[in-house]
Amino acid sequence: MGSGPPISALRLGRCARLAVCASVLAAPTALAQIDTEAAHPEPRAVLALSAHHRDDGRELASDFVERFLAMPLEHLGLDLHCRSYPAGEPADLDPDQWRGALVLVDAGATPPDWLAGWLARQARRVHVVLLGDLTSLRVADPASVDDLLRTAGLEWRDGFTDDPFRIEVGFGDPGRTCFEAPPVRLRSHQGPALVDPRLDAWVSTRDRRRPDDVRHPVVTGRFGGLALDPWLLDPGDADGGARWHVDPFRFFAAAFRLDGLPVPDPCVRHGRRRFFFRVDGDGFESLSTVEHGQLAAEVMRDHVVDGLRVPVTLGVNVASLAETIDPSEPTRAMRVARELFARSQVEAASNGVLRTLDWRAGTVAGERPRGDVWRASLGGYHHDPRAEVRESIRFVDRFLAPPDRPCRLVLWSGLANPDAATLAEVDRLGAIALNGGDSRCDAADPTLTAVPPHARRIGGDALQVFAAGPSEAYFAGFYDDLPGAFAHVDQTLRRTGAPRILKPVDVHARFESAERPARLRALVTLLETWALTEETCVGRASDWVRAVRGSLLDCTVARVPDGFLLRGFDACTTARIEGPTPPIDWARSTGIAGARRLGDALYVDVCGDPARLVFDRVDRPAPHLEQANCPCTEIVRSPTGVAWTSSAVEGFERRAVLAGFAPGAALSVRIGPVTRTAAAGADGRCVVACSGGGDLAIGVEVAR
Repeated sequence: MGSGPPISALRLGRCARLAVCASVLAAPTALAQIDTEAAHPEPRAVLALSAHHRDDGRELASDFVERFLAMPLEHLGLDLHCRSYPAGEPADLDPDQWRGALVLVDAGATPPDWLAGWLARQARRVHVVLLGDLTSLRVADPASVDDLLRTAGLEWRDGFTDDPFRIEVGFGDPGRTCFEAPPVRLRSHQGPALVDPRLDAWVSTRDRRRPDDVRHPVVTGRFGGLALDPWLLDPGDADGGARWHVDPFRFFAAAFRLDGLPVPDPCVRHGRRRFFFRVDGDGFESLSTVEHGQLAAEVMRDHVVDGLRVPVTLGVNVASLAETIDPSEPTRAMRVARELFARSQVEAASNGVLRTLDWRAGTVAGERPRGDVWRASLGGYHHDPRAEVRESIRFVDRFLAPPDRPCRLVLWSGLANPDAATLAEVDRLGAIALNGGDSRCDAADPTLTAVPPHARRIGGDALQVFAAGPSEAYFAGFYDDLPGAFAHVDQTLRRTGAPRILKPVDVHARFESAERPARLRALVTLLETWALTEETCVGRASDWVRAVRGSLLDCTVARVPDGFLLRGFDACTTARIEGPTPPIDWARSTGIAGARRLGDALYVDVCGDPARLVFDRVDRPAPHLEQANCPCTEIVRSPTGVAWTSSAVEGFERRAVLAGFAPGAALSVRIGPVTRTAAAGADGRCVVACSGGGDLAIGVEVAR
């Protein structure tokens, strides 16, 4: 299949790499001109109104929209903007800017007097989704609610019955309405009935004593959607137990009319699920029982960083390395940190100056008892949240990181709850940040209601990017009687990757994993599985942060007569289309490096701005990059082949799969300065594999 022997990589400059691309590929096909300025982006913004939202990011546990709805809406490519009722009546939504409105009305609560009228007006402008309790909204303003229902194709019916012996429930497609737990004990009979037969009724209830009395509490249609209590989900209690009844992905996709629309997906790169590995600074200076007399950081260096040759982001806490913010001589821990950051596979990150536990309250680790050695202060340093960011980055850059690879990533510590001002300080310094929002979905609580979104807005504009997986601290026994408990994170990684890829593979460890043998074995096994065995694209934590920010802030999708125009897919390079799709017209598509179907979705690899994605009625295969296990840049596709620059660390075997060649076609494969011949397989694919660190120019084309 053309893999050949490993070839040592040469570090080529940009000009040399582009020269290789030009020599390997023929000129791309000329394309018809398109008025890109006239292409109007599909609106992605959704305004969510509820009683409990707080713009400052506090009390998320009581915010129903942020806690439960944000993740599925974000997965569908929607940009959620939350607003609380006390903030007052919003302006009418511009359909060119807003995809729709989502309104949550709590059962028994008194909604604001403007809400029903505002909602009725929006139903004539944008898609409207109403959740919760419609009865209380109608009591407050029956005329406006009846107007809203008429617009939607529904009609209000009086009367309420919750007698389970009288009420017959129809779930339609159980796959849509019994997603995580069937609402078998629920027999509530209230709400509107269908008038327009074109509406899609997900749940219906019928009173056996009055057979003609049929209600439809879960409905989607051109207007949007309706999902009344208690059919959407069981919210559980303070100890958990929340479960989706309705499939939120299918419900919101139908309500906001998203079928067939490409959406940015930061979880996938080059046709594979993203992988990144990062280590927070906890336990850096602790003595390890794995190797007598060694620091945990030294064991992590020898057994993981050097032993596995996987890219890793390492965060350090200044107070665990030095006695002062301006040391005159490097400590042992500082020297170890320098050694680690000097390695090409290591990305330097800050984990703060002190061990801040609560970024809102200013609480640092030394103010709370714990068995570990904590630092409440540091010589020459005055603590505040912005100084934690500023001074920790300065310390790493001045004393630890190589000059050509400075620290530009902050890993939030403790509760990982920065306010808008602290996030603004990160932006001011030209850095990015990660942590918070740890997700867990395993046998202990097998539900997607515990999986948060990729990011949240704080203070209106500031964006906090979340971790994608839990650290060892989330697993009971890790610190005492079950030191290998972190191995159970494998369940979360698998459940958030199938049948939908909801999260990348984020192996989120601490230096404490190198303190004891069982902890270290669990970590090594996870890395060997997910970075070296499973089909993932191995990158760095900073790649994930930039991809999330790009997906929310930069990416736009516009319809054009023959397909879609994709803009801003620079950091987030993947567009996902759910469900069946026609074949891609490779001849007329531009800026598209490749595509791969995973599960029920097509993942399109974008390499141009703007990129033009065109479909065809007939499948006409053409060479394209189907998948790769490490980052690829400067991708050029032509009718006869593909060229790209591959980036990997020394010792990591890079692999790429190309598809779309004629079966058995003779191929010319160029890897750096070496050219050899190969042949496409019977399925039209070619596998390119090689080793060597740094950037490597690669090209494959049909032999002349």
